[in-house]
Amino acid sequence: MSRPPAVRLPFTAGCAVGSALLGIAPLALGVIGSVLSLLSPAPVLLAYAKYGSRQGRLTAAGALLLAALATGFDPPGLLFYAAMSLPLAVAAGELLRAGHGAPRAIAGGTLLAVVIMAVTMAIGTGGDLEGLEQIWQRQWSQVEATIGHAADQSEDISPEQRYELSEQLRAIGGILYHTTPGIIFGFCLLVTWGNVLLIRQIAARQTGQKPQRLADWQTPFHMIWFLAAALAVAAFGDGWLFWLGVNMVIALCMIYFLQGMGFLTHFMKKHSVPMWFRVCVYIMVFVASQTSLILLAIAGLFDTCFNLRRFAVGRPG
Repeated sequence: MSRPPAVRLPFTAGCAVGSALLGIAPLALGVIGSVLSLLSPAPVLLAYAKYGSRQGRLTAAGALLLAALATGFDPPGLLFYAAMSLPLAVAAGELLRAGHGAPRAIAGGTLLAVVIMAVTMAIGTGGDLEGLEQIWQRQWSQVEATIGHAADQSEDISPEQRYELSEQLRAIGGILYHTTPGIIFGFCLLVTWGNVLLIRQIAARQTGQKPQRLADWQTPFHMIWFLAAALAVAAFGDGWLFWLGVNMVIALCMIYFLQGMGFLTHFMKKHSVPMWFRVCVYIMVFVASQTSLILLAIAGLFDTCFNLRRFAVGRPG
């Protein structure tokens, strides 16, 4: 009977502390901390990649305990970390260790995080969708009030323009409320994908294997049929069915956005684009997020259908 692998306490403690500090960084560092918290799954995934499932589970449990102690077991302070970052890290780590590959690990981590966040929101509102909508309206009304106050301070805005602005903000709030599931799915997918790709590169370099590169990323071709179905539901559906189709399209657009990022990286590598310029391009992609999301999602869709990478011929020699 084989013995379980030994627990490497210093490594586990280091990864747990690192993940917990990244997870609660928004409480201390604001916007910068929110950006850093996106990397909180990485130490847990590193424990899975380097020493196996047992080490990964212990790291996740230790990180959750440390984060709870640091926040005084404050549920709002732990919500994002405990409901999204840790579940996706554990699910993706388990699937990777089971040999399912990066695409299934990313899908599993994303789906688990979305389900846990949905259950958490349902528990918080007692399963009452109207209560959830009221919470959203209260939060959005604060945004409207802040923007409206800034508009009132401006002498260049007429009462008619102020009224139009209020109507536009109300309409935007309604759209954001109905598309929240798709946005949450896309956000969880992006976080899982980035952390899995990062840790697989680190692990591959340490073992001397070929790393999983962004330029090699491929979306399975059969996803095109899910996109066709989502577009059909959005086009012909009404009421909740319409919004279901829209949310499916948003989620699938994020998947093809990742494919588009892979195509963009492949294109720049083939043409020997300097690293500093690539970094500038990536920054521009996330600064102009709305436009870049649409353009790269379209590029990713065409790359999946027609293999655009075969046309990205690099410099000779």
